[in-house]
Amino acid sequence: MSDREHLGIIHPAMAGPQLELASVRLYGPDGHPVATSFERDYEQWIVHSVPLGVPNRKRVPIGGRGVPRLCRVCLKTEADGQTFRKAAHIIPQGLGNRELVSTQECDTCNSWGGEQLEDDLLKLLSPMRALLPIPTRKGGAKHKVVQSATASSLQSKPAEDPPIRMEVNTSDDSITTEADPESNTLRVVAKVQPFSLMDVAKALGRMAFLALPDAYLRDYEPVRRWIRGDDSYKPVLTEVRIPGTGLNVVRLVVYRRRNAVLGQAPLIVALGFGLSVYFCYLPGSTFSQPSDTPLPVFGLSPFPPHVPTYQKMVILADVMEPEGTFTFTLRYQEVRRIADSVDANTTDLPDALKRLLAATEEVPAEVK
Repeated sequence: MSDREHLGIIHPAMAGPQLELASVRLYGPDGHPVATSFERDYEQWIVHSVPLGVPNRKRVPIGGRGVPRLCRVCLKTEADGQTFRKAAHIIPQGLGNRELVSTQECDTCNSWGGEQLEDDLLKLLSPMRALLPIPTRKGGAKHKVVQSATASSLQSKPAEDPPIRMEVNTSDDSITTEADPESNTLRVVAKVQPFSLMDVAKALGRMAFLALPDAYLRDYEPVRRWIRGDDSYKPVLTEVRIPGTGLNVVRLVVYRRRNAVLGQAPLIVALGFGLSVYFCYLPGSTFSQPSDTPLPVFGLSPFPPHVPTYQKMVILADVMEPEGTFTFTLRYQEVRRIADSVDANTTDLPDALKRLLAATEEVPAEVK
């Protein structure tokens, strides 16, 4: 198409230690490890990772299958007329999850959660979704500012394994891109549809609650009541932006407080997607407003500018954020630079060398 421009090739990063959803290890003057305040107060309890762009993975059900089946969100059962026919994805399917599903969310709550909560999360992450290997029925994920528009503003298509072909609609003034071949970066500024930050936070809370073991549901009942709107709560949402190529997995982590500490959340949920990790403090019976709750300390990224950035958002009310912009800088590898720098028989290179070429900042002048 004449109005579409091929921008380059993305190589999603393997989830190395610097990109894991865990605090970085610090060392004292004596050379021994020193626990951060987050490590002292919280433990990594539940971890689920779903690789992006890997087809035909086996479905992983989470939760019990009691008879009659109970929905852990509305507390109704099949005896109450609830049905459980739909696949209740714990991490939204729109973020690439097709395998991790809950057996304990009824069709009514599943539809409500998808339309009311997940939809706002997907609007927030729409530009990043379009540049990651997320399969859909019509190819890759697409970003649109106007949902009814026929043409997408930004989209990706499979190219080679693992790169992704990026395309931008140059006739769409709602998105601007700036590629820098010297630094192998792509800066994207894209308008997004209006969304509710409260619903984004509740979407994260719902993921955590659906992932909890059955035996702990009663302990974290305030999370369920807040998600449903039975109790009011003003959450804090923090985005950590990590420079680089973006994770090639979507990761859900639930942190549990080790001991009762006044002013600290009983649970913290983290969602890692693309270049960002989103943290949300979840409510408890004796916890109404986050104050001194810490967060993990992230190490330096191997990609410039190296230092992760933190943005803290206190959500005071459930209001729609007006049409805004989502800005990010993604590192990519221009396929032309690889082709010009190595032998033409790149298909004969060992897989390990291909991965090295995808990960290195400078392509070697010659491969023998």
